[in-house]
Parts: sequence; C-alpha cells; structure tokens
Amino acid sequence: MIRIRPKHSTSSMTLPNPPRSKVLQSIINSLKPGGAYFRGEFAAPSHLHESVDHMLGPTLCGVSVMYCITTSLAYGGAGLGTMWGEHTGREFLEDAGFIDIQVARMEGDPLHNIFVSTKR
Repeated sequence: MIRIRPKHSTSSMTLPNPPRSKVLQSIINSLKPGGAYFRGEFAAPSHLHESVDHMLGPTLCGVSVMYCITTSLAYGGAGLGTMWGEHTGREFLEDAGFIDIQVARMEGDPLHNIFVSTKR
C-alpha cells in the first residue's frame, strides 16, 4: 500500500493550460527531497495510429482535437490534448527533474495510467 504523506503531491488528469514545464516546476519546488508526485492520466497511446485499437481512442481523439488542444493553445500551452501518452508523460517529468519514474495501472482500470515519480 502506498501512503500519501505531507511530503507527497498528487494531481489527476491533464495538466492545466499554462506551459506544463512551469506547472511541474512549481510542483517539484514544493516537494522535499525524496518526496513523491503521483498523477493520473489517460492510458492513451503516444502516436495517433496506435489509437485506432484503443478502447476509447476515437472519443479521446475527438475531445483532444475539438477542446483540449485548442484550449491549451489559446492559453499558451503545448497543445498536446488528452492523447500525449506514456512516452511524453515521462519526458515532461524527466525534464522537470523527477527521478525513478514509474507508470502503473490500477487493477480493473484499463483507461488510466498512474505516474509515480520522486524528487531528487
């Protein structure tokens, strides 16, 4: 069992519209060394062609294109939408300075990834 303590931080689903690097930098700055950051994201593929066989691929792509990407770009974000996948998620966390990045899934939930990372 993972216990969340004051030195840990959590967030769920896509990061807000400001550039993700600024948001993640604020999160890592708020953690003590060794503190963990847990975040939930859609378990979406990193590449569009991989979404064809995904359970909710067409729906997530539609929401991504029609809302998430346009809203993100309007506020200066990266415009990645809901379909940025595990690979890009790891890159963002690494670029912010997180280490020991692990991706887990909850039993019975094929739609979400749980990213678990640690501050140096």
